[in-house]
Amino acid sequence: MKKLFEPKYFILILLIIAVSCGFKKNNFENYKETINDTLNSLNGKIKEQQDIYDVRDMKGCGSIIELSKWDRYKMQDGKINWGRNRNFRELSGIISYSGFSLDNKAMPKTEILNSDPLYHLIYIGPWHFSKTIGKEIRFYSYTGKGGGYIMYQYESQNEKNKNIPEKKFSLPAKLNIPPDKFGLCVTKWIANYGYNAISEVKSKNPFSKNYLVPTGKIIEVEE
Repeated sequence: MKKLFEPKYFILILLIIAVSCGFKKNNFENYKETINDTLNSLNGKIKEQQDIYDVRDMKGCGSIIELSKWDRYKMQDGKINWGRNRNFRELSGIISYSGFSLDNKAMPKTEILNSDPLYHLIYIGPWHFSKTIGKEIRFYSYTGKGGGYIMYQYESQNEKNKNIPEKKFSLPAKLNIPPDKFGLCVTKWIANYGYNAISEVKSKNPFSKNYLVPTGKIIEVEE
C-alpha cells in the first residue's frame, strides 16, 4: 500500500491546493471587478441624474442659434396668434427648426398649472415688455408631477397670472419618467441666458448652414 505522504503525493496535494487557491483568488478578483463596475455605473447614473437638476449644467445640450422677430401667424382653426421661429443646433451639428408660441390655447397657463397637482412648473421667467407685441410676456415650462415630456411657451400678462411670481428652475423631486432632453435643454438655455439670447456661430462652409459652428459667444437679438 502506498503512503499518502510520500514526497510525490505531497507535491501533488500542494499543487491541487495552490490551483484551488488560485481559482478562488481569480474568482474573488473578478467579483471585485464586477462590483466596482456596477458601482461605477450606478455612480455615473446618479451623477447624470443630479446633473439634470442643475440649471447651469448644459452638458450634452446644443444651443439656440437663431431667433426671428415675433410675428403673427394663422393657426389650424383659422385664428391669428403670435409666434417666433427658433433654430436649435444639436452638438452633432443637426439643426432643428421650430419655434415658440404665445398664449397657445392648447396649453394651460401658469394660473392653472400653479394649482393643478397633476403638473409641475419647472420654470417661470420674469415679465418682459415686448415692443413688437405691445404686451408684458414671459416664458414658462412644465411637466407632469412625476416627470416626462417638457412643454413650454410664452404667455401674456393678465389679471389671473400677473401676481404669480417667477420660479427658479426645478424638476420634480421624484422623477418616474426622465425629462426629454430637448425640452430640458431649451428651458435651461432660456433660464441661463434670457429670452433673446442666441449662440454666435460661424460657418465652415458658406454655402451650407449645416456647417455652422458655435464660437462660444452668447449674443442678443432683437425681438
